[in-house]
Amino acid sequence: MRPCRNLRSARRRRRTYSVKRLLAAMEQDTQAFLQVSAAYAMPKQTLEEKQARSSAIEQGLKACTQPPLAVMQLCAEGLELLERLLGKTNATAASDFGVACLSLRAGLQGAWLNVCINTGSLCDAAFAADARAAGRSSSMLVFLVPSAATRQCWVHAVKNDAGIPAFAQE
Repeated sequence: MRPCRNLRSARRRRRTYSVKRLLAAMEQDTQAFLQVSAAYAMPKQTLEEKQARSSAIEQGLKACTQPPLAVMQLCAEGLELLERLLGKTNATAASDFGVACLSLRAGLQGAWLNVCINTGSLCDAAFAADARAAGRSSSMLVFLVPSAATRQCWVHAVKNDAGIPAFAQE
């Protein structure tokens, strides 16, 4: 009985670590947004003020790009875990499994949109390209993992492929 208890404890620690990482990314995102907001509020009367403001906005937007990339990575890790769990879960938990897939997919896509928005206004084209490349590498999972996982959940839930909603068949 002890190995099972140790396994549950390890899983609980891993979940707690992931939640802490997500909360840290949210806090970093908030701080970066405040930095950009402050930069936009800077004076822009003189050439020097305009340059300082533009530089502060650029740095703030760069800072705003990192937290969504971290969220994308965490969502991708969650989707990989769900992929490993496919077929190993109780059929009565299919809806929970499906909601987890959809939630992680939405989180990944939302974070990707933030990366795109934040890099779209950058003057530093190399930084923007690198950030988008990093995002694309983890966003590819959104088309591979959740589709199969979500479909599998609906199959368990409705017991036939005909009942799978269109959004789960992407």
